[in-house]
Amino acid sequence: MDDLAGALRPRYIDTPAKAGLYESLYLTAHHPTEPQALWLRHTVLKRPGAKPRAALWCTWFGGGGVRAGKVSSAVAVSSPDRPLQVGDHGWIGVDGVVGAIDLAELRAGWDLKFQDPEPPLHHLPRPWMYTAPFPRTKSVSAAPMVRLSGSLEVDGQAVDIDGWPCSIGHNWGAEHAERWIWVHADAGTDEGHVWLDVVLGRVRLGPVTTPWIANGAVSIAGRRHRLGGVLQQLPSVLPVRIGAGTLVTEHDDGATVQLRGGDVAVDLQAHVHLADCVGWSYADPAGHTSEVVNCSVARTALRIQPSAGGAALDVTAPVSAFEIGASRRALNVEIQPFPD
Repeated sequence: MDDLAGALRPRYIDTPAKAGLYESLYLTAHHPTEPQALWLRHTVLKRPGAKPRAALWCTWFGGGGVRAGKVSSAVAVSSPDRPLQVGDHGWIGVDGVVGAIDLAELRAGWDLKFQDPEPPLHHLPRPWMYTAPFPRTKSVSAAPMVRLSGSLEVDGQAVDIDGWPCSIGHNWGAEHAERWIWVHADAGTDEGHVWLDVVLGRVRLGPVTTPWIANGAVSIAGRRHRLGGVLQQLPSVLPVRIGAGTLVTEHDDGATVQLRGGDVAVDLQAHVHLADCVGWSYADPAGHTSEVVNCSVARTALRIQPSAGGAALDVTAPVSAFEIGASRRALNVEIQPFPD
């Protein structure tokens, strides 16, 4: 659990008083085959010169549609075992997550335990990138795969979550990307368990917006293969050639993505039903907002091709996470009435 504690270490507590920061410690858990999922976010928003404010976000994807709620608190508390506690609403810890939300939109309570978390995945390829001014968003999959036990109740009904796959993430920074996509997919195959976790972003460099930059990995039977990254080649308008080998085609119901790594290539198709999506508004410390659409019950198809040749591995993840964010909504999904 030491690796998980390090990956979840909160950054807001070290942020100078005059600086701004947003931070999110989140998890997505889902039924292995049925369209049921839980998405929890524990966040801090610190505007320059102001004290940090915390919030607990909860979305349930299941029978009867998507239900979501958010509660805020002026109190954010952190300790080594509990990286972030949102007032008296709930906390995320090294061993599990506990909380409750009681709103007209959603009533839910959870006491979840983490079992056998896999080591963290640092999306940025170099350690210095996590302390440098650029990129302005930092991302870590604190536990890209973990199993759950414990209890969950949604609108008065108990949900059996024992053994559910779960991923735990941690994002922070001074500014959201101009546009981003996050995909997490996992499934069992004849080759062993497979998961993919990748963040793609377009960022603004002065007057220029970069092509899509991908950072992440695909794991096959416990062996990880890096995907995306930055290639050190000098074109005419950017200091480095960015996003080589990454192609993104957005659709009204998801995206098609081509990813390349050192020893594998991955083509993925993420498909969502708009009725199974939730829309949120995310704020930057400077007051800018992004409109974000998440579907934690997406269907994702992967084709994994070894670079050295040989047979491709086709994987279908029937329940996966797909998120897309931008200054304006990319998908026609209503934004929840909870300001950030």
